[in-house]
Order: sequence, then C-alpha cells, then structure tokens
Amino acid sequence: TKQVTGNNVRLRGANGSSDVRHFARINCAGIEFGPVGGNIGSDQEWVDIPSLEKYYQTLIIFLLDVDKNKLLL
Repeated sequence: TKQVTGNNVRLRGANGSSDVRHFARINCAGIEFGPVGGNIGSDQEWVDIPSLEKYYQTLIIFLLDVDKNKLLL
C-alpha cells in the first residue's frame, strides 16, 4: 500500500462481517482492505472512484510479489 499511496498503512478495527471470519476459525490470519467509501449496506453507500485505481495497483503489486516469492497464503 505504501508503494502506491506513499502513506503508511493504518490498522483499525471496524464493525461488520467479512469472509476473514472463516479463516480465523482455522487459525489463519486475514486482512481486509479496499477502496475509500462509506455508508456500506445503505441506500447512501458510496465509493471514491479514484481510490479504485489505487486499490487495483495495490492488489497487482501484492499478487505479483506472492507469485515471485511462491508464498502460500
């Protein structure tokens, strides 16, 4: 993320649900991140369109690094 945004990652807790809960059941760590947005699950849900490009770039860098290092997640 820092390679794309130039900023350190901020870790924080949030209310809601995700598929990470399934990994936690078998003691496997998980992380959830995405584009900038708000009001998830409501009629006023929104996403910041320019943040979608940064999200895409971050995923590409991560996935290429995983492939290069042959890491198993």
